Amino acid sequence: MPDLKLYTVAQLREWIENSHATEGLSEKIIAPHRAYAIIHNPYVKDADPVVAAIFLDGENVAYTTAFPEKINDKRYWWFSTLWCDPKHRGNGYGLIVIGSLVEVYGAEYCLDRWGAEDTVEIFAYFGHKATYTHRYALGSKIDRSTPKGKIVAFVRAAQKCLHRLIERPAKREDYTLSYVPLMDERTYAFMRAHKGGDFILRTQETLNWVLRYPFSYSAPLAERIDKTLPIFKAETPHTELFAVQVRDRDELIGFYMMKQNADVLHILYLYYDDAQKTKVFASIRDHVKRIKVEQCVTEDKDFADYLKKEIYFPKHSVQKISFSVPEGMELPKEGQMQYGDGDGFTA
Repeated sequence: MPDLKLYTVAQLREWIENSHATEGLSEKIIAPHRAYAIIHNPYVKDADPVVAAIFLDGENVAYTTAFPEKINDKRYWWFSTLWCDPKHRGNGYGLIVIGSLVEVYGAEYCLDRWGAEDTVEIFAYFGHKATYTHRYALGSKIDRSTPKGKIVAFVRAAQKCLHRLIERPAKREDYTLSYVPLMDERTYAFMRAHKGGDFILRTQETLNWVLRYPFSYSAPLAERIDKTLPIFKAETPHTELFAVQVRDRDELIGFYMMKQNADVLHILYLYYDDAQKTKVFASIRDHVKRIKVEQCVTEDKDFADYLKKEIYFPKHSVQKISFSVPEGMELPKEGQMQYGDGDGFTA
């Protein structure tokens, strides 16, 4: 018979800090880095269940995780990761693991962002409605470990080389940068003043949590790691998170967080003074050129359009990203999300 287990913040802490794991709790259902981050979330309580897993004959066949965020002074729960063993699809295990946490916190306080089609359907079962926003990917990820990937990488490099022969030099913009270790009061006030039509403005505490407790980490010899998750792995050959202030002389004109994963740059948060956006965009453009990424991903259409003109990418794509909310939660008729909202910062 399937065995459903819920794991609390206190149990995760005991596992991570004291190596005392409750039965079934291991790297096979949640990466230690992710567990470490969740137990340091500013809004968790020790008794909160944050992992749900189903075991069949002692083997894990499905799992999901969740973490809280304060919205309008109430705790809401973002669901992050849903996995079901392909051999056991069709048994409703995804619905059960998500439903077990929804039952604890109430459907009206549960949210999901960037869910697969199956996940969106599960939340619809709980009465959630889904809206969609766009994500813009300039360039493409290339798996150089395969023969096909090596050929694609060669073709892309040749295309870029040929294009450089005809492209205009980039216009130099006058700006200065500060790479900051935390979300301070001045920066957060700037974000608040320039959030525009954003559906959600994350709290200052949540943004500092994102900066201090990453869900992923650099592992140059990741292939040597013994136990890893089937998906949603924490280890990657190289990852780095940057929080950047953009200034015009002493005036703060922009702020963004960007995450580099190997040769992909994710623009997680992007706030700017509209009159100065060209300088802010140029600063990201200059990062893209300096660190030589193959792909840049953003949810800001103005920035995506700017970067297309400034840097040649052989391929562009647009992805629809889901946002599932409870029926009673009102959203602006027009607006957008930041890429990092929900669990997007784990990209």
